[in-house]
Amino acid sequence: MFFYLSFLRQPPQSVSESISSNGKGNSLQSVEVTLTPQIANDLRITYLDEAIEIFYSWFRVPSPSKSSNDNNITFNLRSFESMEPKMKLTTWHISSMYKALPVPLPHTARRGQEWRLALFCEREPSSLSPSNSLLNSVIIDLTEEKLGNLPFPVISMPIKIGDNSNIPAISLKKAKGKTNTSVKNSGKNTSLQTVKQSQIERFYSILSLSSVSGSSTNPVIPVDITGLDNQPIVICVREDTSFDLDKKIWDSGLMLSSWLSKLFISSNTQMSGGSNPLKNRIWERISISRNWDPEDKKTSRTSVLELGCGTGIVSICFASLLNCLASNQSGQQLEIIATDLGSAIPIIDHNISANKHAYPLVDIKSLILDWDNDTLPPETARPFDFVVMADVTYNTASFPSLVRTICNLVKYDHVLDTATPVHHPYRPYILMAYKQRDHAERSLWDMLGERGIVLTLIDKITAQCGGKGSDFSYGIPWSSIFTLTEGHLEIPLIRRNQSVRDVTWLQNQAARLRSKYGSSTTSPRTIKRSTQQQQQQQPPGSGTNQLINQNSDSSYYGSIAVGTPPVSFNVILDTGSSDLWLVGDDGNCDICDDNGGGDGSGGFTASASSTFRNLSEPFRITYGSGEATGTLGQDIVTMAGFQVNGQTFAVCNDMSSNLLFEPVMGLMGLAFQSIATSRAYPFWQTLAQAGALTESLFSFFLTRFAGDTHAGSDEPGGSFTLGATNSSLYTGEIEYLPLPEGLESYWILTLDSLTIQDSNIPLPSGSASFAAIDTGTTLIGGPQSLIEDIFAKIPGSAPGTGDIESYYTYPCATEISISLSFGGRTWSIEPVDFMLMAINEDTCVGAFFALENQGSVPAWIIGDTFLKNVYSVFRYDPPSVGFASLSGVAKTFAVSGGSLPTPTFAMNPAIATVRANNAIDQNLVHTPSSPSLLVWLLR
Repeated sequence: MFFYLSFLRQPPQSVSESISSNGKGNSLQSVEVTLTPQIANDLRITYLDEAIEIFYSWFRVPSPSKSSNDNNITFNLRSFESMEPKMKLTTWHISSMYKALPVPLPHTARRGQEWRLALFCEREPSSLSPSNSLLNSVIIDLTEEKLGNLPFPVISMPIKIGDNSNIPAISLKKAKGKTNTSVKNSGKNTSLQTVKQSQIERFYSILSLSSVSGSSTNPVIPVDITGLDNQPIVICVREDTSFDLDKKIWDSGLMLSSWLSKLFISSNTQMSGGSNPLKNRIWERISISRNWDPEDKKTSRTSVLELGCGTGIVSICFASLLNCLASNQSGQQLEIIATDLGSAIPIIDHNISANKHAYPLVDIKSLILDWDNDTLPPETARPFDFVVMADVTYNTASFPSLVRTICNLVKYDHVLDTATPVHHPYRPYILMAYKQRDHAERSLWDMLGERGIVLTLIDKITAQCGGKGSDFSYGIPWSSIFTLTEGHLEIPLIRRNQSVRDVTWLQNQAARLRSKYGSSTTSPRTIKRSTQQQQQQQPPGSGTNQLINQNSDSSYYGSIAVGTPPVSFNVILDTGSSDLWLVGDDGNCDICDDNGGGDGSGGFTASASSTFRNLSEPFRITYGSGEATGTLGQDIVTMAGFQVNGQTFAVCNDMSSNLLFEPVMGLMGLAFQSIATSRAYPFWQTLAQAGALTESLFSFFLTRFAGDTHAGSDEPGGSFTLGATNSSLYTGEIEYLPLPEGLESYWILTLDSLTIQDSNIPLPSGSASFAAIDTGTTLIGGPQSLIEDIFAKIPGSAPGTGDIESYYTYPCATEISISLSFGGRTWSIEPVDFMLMAINEDTCVGAFFALENQGSVPAWIIGDTFLKNVYSVFRYDPPSVGFASLSGVAKTFAVSGGSLPTPTFAMNPAIATVRANNAIDQNLVHTPSSPSLLVWLLR
């Protein structure tokens, strides 16, 4: 796994000094650019968990008039010659990853100029340019033996230095939401920064002259190919900074580019792949262009097609290598087709055009190719020497379409006689780089094998930063002379305790649900919505807390930080209640006995926090499986980058056993204040009423590990996002459904229809079909008579008795098809989610549970059995719940043994700091936010 430097908070497109009160501008030397660096993996979900120094350097774009010429890579490289001396920006720590940092402009900056900013970690001088270690630090050498031993550097797009007449000053009161204008206060000097950049670039060196030259007087590569004498071929790859992962560099694509470069160097010198016969075979196919004969029509063309090329880095690297072998004779055809979905084509086209200097003899074209289409574009109706793929295995649901596409490309979809010549000129080699995230991805090997395409391992590379590397396989269609070498594909997994579900677990789940909605000590109160928000001093923001999936989808918990100094606690995130409570450290707490420590695992210690205030009010919450009692207090609470001063919560020093399971130490209610036992406003509602959120909502994505026999007790759980939605985790539009008017208590929707095994279950109208959408509940609970009707449609089902009373059993061999609608679209529940647990080999327990509600609580409780199947959004204004279909990216995150989150700690500065109602006396402070971004803090 590689790590990449990037910007969590993007630099501005332009910057200027502001006008002072006397009408004069400050000097440019006082102007600062504000940014937040990030060091993360290719998916931007795993953060580097070690301290490392980050440096920066400015370099000037020589001419503003030429800077718009994105195709001139030589010009971009020449600009490196003006690099300013490096300066230390910060020391990276996960605990301070959200911190906004000021970067002063270089002292030589002048109005009208454009400058670029490079971030990098220090490198030792290398063969790239021994005399210029700074250049080594900002250009990634793909031929480096220890590729990725430091996080990869990043370079901003040009930042225009303007005067205040070029950039209109926008009032902060008007700069809400979509206006990305911010002011940096630094004593009496201020700078005005405009719209944030949305793209970055990275520079890569592919080959050095000494590696490919026969002699200094007869080089294979023209001396002036890069515009820098005696320097390697350098390419520039642009990436988007949006949530669209297809427009970013992925590990396998980068490693395949590096592998090709190293293969070229070793083979160009030795004219072979060394002792590896498979490498030799690939090199022979690549080097056809060197032995080109105008009279031999069979070898007059070298064609490559890349599937799912993303930014195009592999195609660009391949083209650069082919160009080095080309003879520049009339009639020779060297071509590469870079394919992907239409959304990726603009950035692919840019990168192809910007790097044309590296392959003047090779023709690269982009092409929209959707694997889901049954027919291929006519441009692919030709023979190819190579079909190349990297990072195509992350979405296992796409495998049938991918296999069909590959088979259509090679024009065969069945196993041919193995006597068919392997080296048929127009039978493509399939070259694939692969980094395993989930063992289920290996099913692609079997699916291709059934069609006669056998993938054979030819190499394995281990990344230097993080340990996990990529396997390189190449397939020869119609041949089974090689077998897959399984022994070289072992990936170490994090070991955790195996998750357990038994009858006791079933009893606890049932008791908790009955008590939660059947024995409430607090009735919903009438909502009086606040129309007056707390004063805003800066734009609102958003942030995300990564979740952990406990006991195969039984519950989902995140982390908060409480007190001064802040201590982290794991808490269940529960939209079915409204109180925040934590286990205390000095009472009857079974789970605390095993976890003494200063990290919150031993319970909340009131005396250890200098900002805690004891309210001396009793608190008691009852569950069917036990109860928790304690007293109310107030303190600083931080979550997802937001801080609430004086948040009321309960410290429970007497708690029944089996109420929580370590390492969970509390519960955060996310419903409305009207049902809070403490009568305090929940954390999220305080932020929403204060106008601290970019959007007055929060959203959930929950992973699924039900049915995964390899899952441990704790696995990656998804994400909880405050103030935003993450478009990379869902597809299509979010369907919002309003809460019944005046019932802002639970998150209530009306269950409009329910279908099981293609049969519709008649439902009553009105409040008799009200349903609470509850992330804190595993099951789906409903009226006894309707649960009976549901299971009546399943042959062989029966009501549970004894320990599993109120549940229903059914034959495990029966695949259940069930769907719900709340007045709009119909949402299906996966069969594996309906199957709560197996009692024996033949009998399973269903996740729908008979619940006789009392009082004013909803008739239905819709828990995680349903919510795992959708992206869910809980909106404050107007009050509503939204659902959307999960994206392919979201479905890749449920990988057993994956990295788990690090604890939440307070961040300085916080995205927003507000004061809770009836809180300790604190001043409202609200600092600038980072962009709406999914933030996953991982080990």
